[in-house]
Amino acid sequence: MPRIVTLFLLAAAALFLSTAASAQHKVFIPDKFERATKKDENGKLQWDEHKEVQCSSCKGTGKVKCTTCESYPDEATKCPDCGRKEPHEAVCHTCAGLGKFPDPLEQAMCPACLGAGYTVCGFCPGSGILKYPGNPKWANCVSCRGDGFKECAVCKGKRLVDSVKLKPSLAEADGPALKKALTATADLLEKVQAFKTTEKYRDDVKVLEKFFKAGEKLWPCFKQLSSVLDWRMKGVYASSQYQGMGERIGEVLQSTHGNLEYFLKHQKHVLELAVKRVEENEKAAGG
Repeated sequence: MPRIVTLFLLAAAALFLSTAASAQHKVFIPDKFERATKKDENGKLQWDEHKEVQCSSCKGTGKVKCTTCESYPDEATKCPDCGRKEPHEAVCHTCAGLGKFPDPLEQAMCPACLGAGYTVCGFCPGSGILKYPGNPKWANCVSCRGDGFKECAVCKGKRLVDSVKLKPSLAEADGPALKKALTATADLLEKVQAFKTTEKYRDDVKVLEKFFKAGEKLWPCFKQLSSVLDWRMKGVYASSQYQGMGERIGEVLQSTHGNLEYFLKHQKHVLELAVKRVEENEKAAGG
């Protein structure tokens, strides 16, 4: 039992990374923003030029102090954010390293990594090393083989994805298309918000995968969400013989769920703004 507990404590310490990536910066509220409009010569509301808003987390630099690897052992040589190199700067996840917020009509934070650009192993989360029972030395993680993390498969490391896919575009879509997309997004968000993890984690994975599938038409990038979850869960499965597996499963599922909910809230709000513009123009035309 002491050996198992030892590994559990070491793994639990490493588990901090999964939340550290989001804890190192302020979280941009996904449904509390506006998108400017202006009236044209006919009195109709058109989208105004996107006004850049400086990121308050990085003060417009796109860089912040790395806090991701603070919980790593000294022996760790890898960090997904700073590479364990001085001066330990990391790309700001709040703004995806832009120093400003992107136009919501065009881009949104990746629903898988939420601006990190990488996915961490579900076992070691990110350090790539652990101590195993009976071995006093640090060794490569049996799941990721020492890699610790890999490029996010959803955004391809770009940290951002395209906003909801409509024809000819989200900015130019007509009322019926926008309202249909808003209804679908609101319905999916409601289901996602109602989701709760259970002890039947394999069933939970299937539920999350159904959510991914339901969103593929509006967000083609959702096609890669299952592969990201699968890779992280494989890391958890690798720890099945050790105490603490339940905690690791819960963290992976909850972070996956939380990122998806955040993304859908953002997309629902931008669709609401687009529908509002169309409805005001329809009202003006009818009046």
